[in-house]
Amino acid sequence: MAAPGPFQALEPWRENTIDSSTGPTAHSSFLAGSQGANVGKLKCTTVGGDMVQNNKTTIVHNHHDSTKENKEADVPVGKIALWLNAPNYRDAYRKALAQRMPNTGLWFFELPQFHQLIEENGVVFWATGMPGSGKTVLSSASTQHLQETFKNREDVAVVFILLQYDNRLNTRDIFASFLTQLLEECHLIQGLIDYEYNSSKAIPLNVQEMVTVLRKVVQPLSKLFVVIDGLDEAANDVKDELLDELGSLPANILLTSRPMDLFSMNHMPDALRVTIEAHSEDIEAFVEGRVKKNSRLRFILGGKPELLQKLKTRIKDTSWGMFLVARLQMDAVHNCRSVNDLFKKLDSVPSGLDDMYRHTLQRILSQEEEDVGIASRVFFWLLHAFAPLSPEELQEALAVSFEDRSFDPGDIVPINVILSVCCGLVEVTKTAVRFIHYTAQEYIKAASFDALPGPPSSFLATTCLVYLTWHLTALETSESSAEPETFQFAPYAYKYVAKHAQESQGDENHDSLSFSLPEDHASLPTLLGNLGRSLRQRFEQTGDLSDIDESISAQQKAMAIASEGRGDLVTQLSSLGATLLQRFEHTGILSDVSEAITTYRRMLALIPDGQPDIPALSNLGLSFVRRFDRTGNPSDIAEAISLQAKVLELTPDDHTDLPSRLTTLGSSLRRRYELTGELSDLYESISAHQKAVEITPEDHPCMPSFLSDLGFAYVRRFKRTGELLDSAEAISVQRRAIKLTPGGHTYLPARLNVLGSSLALRFEHTGYLPDIAEAIAVHQWAVKLTPAGHSHLPYRLNFLGRALARRFEHSEDIADMAEAMVVQQNAVDLTPQGHPDLAIMLIDLGDLFLDRFRQTGCQSDVEDAVSTHQKVVQLTPHGHPDYPSRMNALGCALLAHRVSCNGIHNDLDQSIACFKAAATCTFGPPHSRLSAAKYWAGTVLGYYPESLEIMTAFDVALGIVALIAGLEQTVQDRYTQLQDAADLALDAASIAFSQGRADKALDWLEEGGCLVWNQLNHLRSPLEILRTQNAELAQRIAEVSRKLENAGRSRVLYFDMPLAEKIGVEEETRNHLKLAREWDELLKMARAIPGFETFLKPSSVLLRHLPESGPIVVINAHRSRCDAIALLAGADEPIHIPLPNFTPDKANWCLETLRTVLKRRHLGPDSSRGIRPIAAAPKSHCLGIILRGLWDGVVKPILDALGFSRGNQSSGEVLPRIWWCPTGVMSFLPIHAAGVYDGPNIESVLDYAVSSYTPTVTMLTDLVRNSRRVEKDVSGLFLTNQPNPTGLPPIPGTTTEVRSIFTKAEEVGVRALKLEGSAVTVPKCLEYMADYSSIHLACHTFQKAADPLQSRFLFNEGFLDLGTIMHMNLKNGDLAFLSACHTSTGQEKFSDEAVHLAAGMLATGYHRVVATMWVISDELALDVANDFYGHLLTHGTGRTDGTFDGSQSAYALHHAIQQLRLHLDSDSETALLTWVPYVHFGY
Repeated sequence: MAAPGPFQALEPWRENTIDSSTGPTAHSSFLAGSQGANVGKLKCTTVGGDMVQNNKTTIVHNHHDSTKENKEADVPVGKIALWLNAPNYRDAYRKALAQRMPNTGLWFFELPQFHQLIEENGVVFWATGMPGSGKTVLSSASTQHLQETFKNREDVAVVFILLQYDNRLNTRDIFASFLTQLLEECHLIQGLIDYEYNSSKAIPLNVQEMVTVLRKVVQPLSKLFVVIDGLDEAANDVKDELLDELGSLPANILLTSRPMDLFSMNHMPDALRVTIEAHSEDIEAFVEGRVKKNSRLRFILGGKPELLQKLKTRIKDTSWGMFLVARLQMDAVHNCRSVNDLFKKLDSVPSGLDDMYRHTLQRILSQEEEDVGIASRVFFWLLHAFAPLSPEELQEALAVSFEDRSFDPGDIVPINVILSVCCGLVEVTKTAVRFIHYTAQEYIKAASFDALPGPPSSFLATTCLVYLTWHLTALETSESSAEPETFQFAPYAYKYVAKHAQESQGDENHDSLSFSLPEDHASLPTLLGNLGRSLRQRFEQTGDLSDIDESISAQQKAMAIASEGRGDLVTQLSSLGATLLQRFEHTGILSDVSEAITTYRRMLALIPDGQPDIPALSNLGLSFVRRFDRTGNPSDIAEAISLQAKVLELTPDDHTDLPSRLTTLGSSLRRRYELTGELSDLYESISAHQKAVEITPEDHPCMPSFLSDLGFAYVRRFKRTGELLDSAEAISVQRRAIKLTPGGHTYLPARLNVLGSSLALRFEHTGYLPDIAEAIAVHQWAVKLTPAGHSHLPYRLNFLGRALARRFEHSEDIADMAEAMVVQQNAVDLTPQGHPDLAIMLIDLGDLFLDRFRQTGCQSDVEDAVSTHQKVVQLTPHGHPDYPSRMNALGCALLAHRVSCNGIHNDLDQSIACFKAAATCTFGPPHSRLSAAKYWAGTVLGYYPESLEIMTAFDVALGIVALIAGLEQTVQDRYTQLQDAADLALDAASIAFSQGRADKALDWLEEGGCLVWNQLNHLRSPLEILRTQNAELAQRIAEVSRKLENAGRSRVLYFDMPLAEKIGVEEETRNHLKLAREWDELLKMARAIPGFETFLKPSSVLLRHLPESGPIVVINAHRSRCDAIALLAGADEPIHIPLPNFTPDKANWCLETLRTVLKRRHLGPDSSRGIRPIAAAPKSHCLGIILRGLWDGVVKPILDALGFSRGNQSSGEVLPRIWWCPTGVMSFLPIHAAGVYDGPNIESVLDYAVSSYTPTVTMLTDLVRNSRRVEKDVSGLFLTNQPNPTGLPPIPGTTTEVRSIFTKAEEVGVRALKLEGSAVTVPKCLEYMADYSSIHLACHTFQKAADPLQSRFLFNEGFLDLGTIMHMNLKNGDLAFLSACHTSTGQEKFSDEAVHLAAGMLATGYHRVVATMWVISDELALDVANDFYGHLLTHGTGRTDGTFDGSQSAYALHHAIQQLRLHLDSDSETALLTWVPYVHFGY
C-alpha cells in the first residue's frame, strides 16, 4: 500500500467515492447510482451506487422543532440537544393522554402515597398493575398533574419517559431524554447545561457522564420529579443500571410497571407501593366516552340512560379491572345494529385477556375471506418485518398478490379498512402500524390459523421481489422524469429483500430467488442485480463479509445472464465493479481490485466511441487508486491521474459534479506526491482542492468532505515545508468540516481523526501543550464514536496512541506512556494478519517499545522494538515511499539493542546497513533520507572512526541537502528547510580533516555553505561562452533564471486571506515549480554539450580564480577539532592548517562572552546607532581576552603557516590582503581584529594584513573572475541618509556624514548624488542603486531573527529589506558602504548561510561592502567615513575621468580604522568596541 505517512487519511472522505450511474437512460440507472432521487414522496440518497433509505422512523432531534435558542447561553439550545442525542419522548406521551377520558384517574391523585410524592423529598412511589390495567394512561396523567401543580415554580421540574415494547431504549437514551426535557422546559438550569456542553467540548456522553451532568444541573432545583412508565418493558440490564443510577439521583420518582418484586426489593426496598386496577368510575367514564364517539351506539342508546348504565355495569363487571379488555369489548360491539344485538354480542364476549384475544381472533376469522387474508398478512408483516412499517408502506405491501406474483396500485386498501378487519388488535401511531399491546403481539405470535399464506420469510421475500419487479418496470416506462407518487414500500423492499430471501431458503442462499422467478424470466438479471446491491447495502450496515460475498455472487450471475443478451450488461458490469472494489477495501485481497479494473475496462469497451461514460471512467480511475494504495505501483497512480484528468476535461464548468471530480484528482495527485516527493503534484493537489471548495455552496452535503481533503493536503505541505501557516489552514478547514458534519454522521469520526492528527503534528513543531491536549480529546471522541468491530477502529486507536506518545515525550508522564501502549497494542490486535495497513499500526507500537526502553531500561522492550520494526520492514514493498523512514526506525532499534547488550556487533552492523539503505534509496521524502544519512554517518563515526565509509555517508548526506532546499521554493522556505542540515557541512569537514583530505573538507564546506546565495549566483552567471555554442539555449536559460529569481521572492499569503486570493497565490507557486523543473532540464541540456560538463556545478573551478593579492582562509570550528584551509593563487591544492590550541569550547565561550559584553554596553541586536556613548564598564577586559584568544589560537598560527610577517606601514609598505571565510560559530567572531592589545608586546592582524571577509570561497572567486572596470556612464557614488525613522532615536550625525563625503567627491570631480532623508523614497533608492555603481547608506537597521529576509534598512518613510535587495541584479555594482548597525550580523541558526545585509549587497552585484558587526557611534562614524573616502578618493584609479573606483576599499577601511585607533589613543575595551565592528566584505 502506498505509504500513508503519520497523518494520512486511512479511510474514505467523500460520500460518493464510487459513481455507478452507468445505465443508458435515467430510469434504468436509478438503482445503480441516482443521486438525491425522489421516489414518490420518499427522499433517497445514494452512497457508492446504492439507494439508502432515509430513516423514516422518528429521527433523533425531530422533537426539537419548537425549541427556541437559549438567549442567556452562549450555545443555542438546539445545538446542545443535538449533543445530548435523545430519543423522541413526546409522541408516546401525547398518545397516552389522548386515550384518557375526562375525569378518570383522579383516585390515584388522592392516594396518600401520591401526596407524599408531591410534598416530601427523596420519595420513590412504585405503582404496579397487570397488563391492560391502564398504567401508561395513568402515568401520563400523573405527569400532566405534576406539571399543572408546579407550573408557576421555576425551581421545580418534571421529566418523564414512557418505555415501549417495540422501541427499547438504553439507559443513556433515558437520561439524555431527561436532560433534553430540562433543557427545553427549565430555564433555571439551561446555563448549567450550556456550561457542561462547553466543558465536554461537545463530545458525546456515556451513561455515567450523562448521570453526572444530570446531578450537577439539577442542583439549583428544590424538587425534581422523575416519572417512568413501562419499566418492565426494558431489557433486564437496562432495568438494573437505570434503577441503580436513579437511586443516587436527588429526585422524587414515580414508577409504573407490571409486578417486578425481584428488581424492586433489590434496588428500592423502601419504595412506597400501590397496585393499579381500573376503578369502577374510570371504566364507566371510559365506556361513556366511547359511546359518545360512536354515532351508531349513541343513536341506539340515546335518551335511554338505563341502557347506558347497563352497558357500563356489564363492561365494568367483566373487564376485571383491565382497560385493555374494556377496550376490546367496546371494539366488539361498536357496529351493533340494535339494543338486542349489542347485549347479545356483549354476552358472547369473554372477560379474561387471553379469552378476549381468542374471541377477537375468532371474529377476524369469521369475516369474509378477503378480509381474513388482509388481516393475516397484516399480522405477518407486524410479526416478521425487520423494521416498523409506516401505514403507507404497509398498504403497498398488502397490495402485492402472493398468488399471482403481481402488484397493482389500484389494489391498495385504505388504512381505515385495514384497521377494521383487524378488529382492534392493531393501531396506527404517527410513524408506524403496531399491535395495540405487547400482549396482543405475543398472543398472535403463538396462535396458528390456516389463513396465513405459507412460511413467513418466503411470503415476505416474494412480496418484496414482486414489488421490486413492478417498481423497476414503472421507472423504465415512466414517460416523464417525475416519478409516480407511490413507491413508499420501495426502500424497505430494496433494503431487506435479500435478508428475507436468505431466511426463506435456510443455507441455500445462492438460489434464494428461484422460488419466485423461473430462470428464463425477463426480469431475473435485473432482480439478481438488485438483490446483489441490496446485500451490499446491508454489508455496509453490518460489516458481515458473508453479505458482500453473496452480493458479488448474485451480481456475477446477473452479469452472466446479461452477457447472453438478456439484460443490461453495462449496468451489471458497473454494479459488479463497485462491489468488488468495496470488498477489496475491507479485505485487501488484490484479486478483487484487479477484477474490478478488468470489469470496468470491459464495461468501457462496450460503450460506443465518441460517447465517453464519465462515471465509468471515474470508477476505473478510483480502482487504480485503490490498487495503488495497496501496492504502491507508480503506474497505477499515473493511470488513475490520467483517467481523472480526462474526466475533469470532459466536465463542464457548471456541472454539479465538478467539485467532487476536482477533489478526487487532488487526492490522487497528493498520493503521487507521497510516492515521489514531487512538489508540483502537491501544489496541484492543493489547487484542485481549493477550487472544489470555492465553487461548492456552504450548505452542500459534500462540503465537509471537500474541506477535509483540502486540510489534509495542507498537512502534507506543512510536513514538507514546516510552514506554520499551512498547519493553521489545515486545522481551520478541518474544524470547519467538523462543524458542518451532522452529529452521528458516518464520516464524523474520520474527520475528527484527521483534525486530531493535525493538532498533534503542530504540537510536534511548536510544543504548544493545548494542541496536544485537544488532539488527544478529539481522538478519544473519534474512538468513542466508532463501534466495536468497525474496520476503521484500529486506525483511530493508532492515532490516539500516537498523540498520547507525543505528549509523553514532552511531559514524561508515565501514565501517557502506559495508555499509549494499551491503545497501540489494541490497534495492532484488531488489525488482521496480512492486512495492508498492519505495518502502519506496528510502526508506532515499535516506537513506543523503544521509548519505554529508554525510560525504564527494560531489555524485553528493546527486543520487542527490534522484532516489531523488522516485521514492518518485511511488510514494506520495494519502492514504498516510507521505506527510508521505516529502515531508519529499524536501524535505531537495532542500535539501541546493541547498546543495551554491551556490544553485539551483528546488531551494530545491521543498524548501519539499515541507515545506509534508507539514505541511498532513490525514492521517498528527502527529509527521511537525510535523517537516515545523518544516522549512518554518526553511527559509523562513533563505532568505526577510521572507516572510509564515513566519507561516503557524508557525501550522500550533503547531496540530499540540495534536494530539500531546491529552487522551486521561495528563498525564505529554503532557509527554513536548511535548519535540518545545520552544521552538517562542518561535521563532514572535520571528518575529512581527520582523514587528511583537506580538499574534500573544502568541497563539503562549499557545498553545504551559503546554498541559497550560490543558487542565486548560478542564476546570474554570465552566459557568453555558452552563447557561442547554443545561443537559443543560452537565451532560454537567461529567461528562466530571471523568472526564477522573481518567483523566489516570498509570496504574500496570510491566514485570513480570501480563498480566491489564496488560489491565485497557489497558481504562482505552481508556475514557480514548473520553472524550477525547466531549469533542471536546461542544465542537463547544457551539460550535454562537450566542454560544458561542469556548467554551473559548485566547486568545479575553486582553485582557478583565486585573488592574486592574498590568500583565502576557511576556518572550521567543530566540536571535535578546529582547522583552517588556505587557498593561494598558483597553488595546486589547498593548505591544511590544524588549529589544535583553539577548541570548540573556546569558540563558544568567546561568542557568549561577546554577546554579554555587547548587551551590557547597549551594543547588541536590540540597540541602534545614536548619539549616546558606549556604556561604561570599568576594568572590563573581556573583549581584549576574546581577541587575544582568537590571535593565539587561530589567526597567529595561520599567519605563521602562511609565512606572513609584520609589516612596516610607516615606511609605506603595502600589506598583503587576506580573506577570512569562517564557518559556524566563527562567523560571529571578529577574526579581523584578533590580536594582543595590552602589555608590552601589542600586535594584531592589522599589523600583518588587510582583512576582508567572504561568505564562501565560490562567492569571492566569482567576483575575481567577473572583475571588470565599471561602465563610465553608471560609475559614481550615490549617498543618502535617513536620520529620523519613526519610533527610533534620531541620528543627526548621518546628515553631516553624507554632506562631508559629497563635498570630498565633488572636490575630486567624482560623479555623485546626495539625497537626504525624505528626499528619497525606497523605490527611488533602488533606481539610484542601478544608476550609480556605488552607494553610501547611513541609517538605522532592523534585524529580524524569526525571518532574516525581513532584516532591513529603515528609511524616514518605509524600509528596504534583505528580501528585496536579494532580487536586484546590479551588473555594474562596485562598492556599498553601509554606515549602519549590525549589517554583517547573521542568525546563528543559519550560521553557514550568511543571512545578513552585507551578504545581500554582495549577492545584488556589489563587489565589495563595508559593514558593521554591532552598534556604531553616530559621532565617530563621521570620522571613519571621512578617513575612508579621503583615502579611497586619493588612492583610487578613476579620479581623472570623474569615475568612482572602490577597488581599494579594503585598504581604505584599514586606513580609516588605524586613524580611529590613533584618535581614541587607547586600546581599552571601550576603544575596541568602537572600531572593531567595522568589517570589509568582498573583493
